[in-house]
Order: sequence, then structure tokens, then C-alpha cells
Amino acid sequence: MRGMTSESDAKEQAARHLAAGDAAYAATLWDEAVSAYEAALALASEHGEAAGVDEAAVLVRVGACCWSMSQARTAWRTLRQAMALYRDRGDGAGFARATVEVLRIWGPWERQLSMANEALDMLAAVDERDAVTQREQAYVRARLLMATSWRGRDERWEEAIRIGEAHGFGDILASRVENASWMAYRTRGDLAESIRLADEAFDAYAAAGAHEGACQVLRGIGFSAFEIGALDRGADLA
Repeated sequence: MRGMTSESDAKEQAARHLAAGDAAYAATLWDEAVSAYEAALALASEHGEAAGVDEAAVLVRVGACCWSMSQARTAWRTLRQAMALYRDRGDGAGFARATVEVLRIWGPWERQLSMANEALDMLAAVDERDAVTQREQAYVRARLLMATSWRGRDERWEEAIRIGEAHGFGDILASRVENASWMAYRTRGDLAESIRLADEAFDAYAAAGAHEGACQVLRGIGFSAFEIGALDRGADLA
């Protein structure tokens, strides 16, 4: 016998938890988002499909939040669980979205590449004619390629940039500016130009809601400043 909550009430409560989780996620309040999502998952565990919760999709959000809080083991376990659920139901698009998130977690290159290639194969098998969904899948493909590329130096990166240009994906295109920032310092030793481009990339990442990319680009240029003894400037940036 299920708990005292009726199925209709469970669905309503789950919807409220999911909305609260999404709001907290958008505001980068990761711990609050996890609490809300876990409450929705608890209702799904008790009431099954009647709760109206897509367990795999919610697990992806939980895993992403956990990694943003540097909880690597929990993030990895949660995202791999989501990937397994998507694989079992033959949802290539969902599997690819989950893989994008798990690839944020640092790991051996061979493992990262293997996961990305499996996701790319499953995504390619999806027959989707809806224009909006095609755009979403193009974005996921670009993210998978970017996550397993040598930026600025291989075909994966170049294809991801072409996809970004075709669809106007700001965070994908910001990677090109970030690479230019890196090259300005590494090849020409021009820290001032490197910082200018890093600021431009930061703004593009931030506008696209790519918080990790925004932090990464400033951290990188900050460390470059440290290398030449610009300690105060490096600390400001990093």
C-alpha cells in the first residue's frame, strides 16, 4: 500500500518540487536545487509514473548540480545512473545530454572519448524532424565534440565551431575567443591582449549561462599572469 498522498496530489507536489528545483538551478543555488529535485524523486519512487517525474532527466540535473559543488563521486554516480536509464529506454538524445554533463567531470582521456563517441553514435541514430529539437540536438553534438577536442587544433573543434556559427550558440563560439586569448599569451607573450580576449570570452560565456566556462577562462588567464610575476593582477582574475 502506498503512502497517504494520493496520486493526483503526488503529481501536483512533484511539479512544485521540480519548478522549485529549476528556479534554484537557474539561480545557481545548487544545494537548494538538489533538495527540491530529490523531493520530486522521492515522490516518483513512491508513486511511480503517476508522479509525472522523468527520473533520468531529474538525475541529470542533480548530477550537474553535484559537480558544480565539487561533489565528484556523487555527480559521477548520479549521471551514470541517468545514462543507464536513457540507454535502457533507447533514448539517444537523453543519453547524449547526460553524457555532456558527465564529461564535465575530469577523467582519463580515453574514457572521456569513449563515452562521447557512444553518445554521438546514439544521437546520430535519432530520427527527429522537428526544427526546435534538431537545434537542441545540434547543440548537444557541439558540446560533445568540444568536450573531447584539442581546441583550435582538430576536426572535432572545427566542427563544433561550425555548428556554433550555424545556430548562434554563444558558449560554443566563446571557446574560439578563449582559444585566441590563450594563443595571444602562449605564442606572442601579449598578456594585455590575452586579458582583453579573456574578458570578451567571459562575457560571452556568462551571457549564455555557461558558468563553468566563464570561471575557467578567468582562472586560466589569472594563472598566466602569475607566471610572469603579475601577482596582483593574477589574483584579481583567478
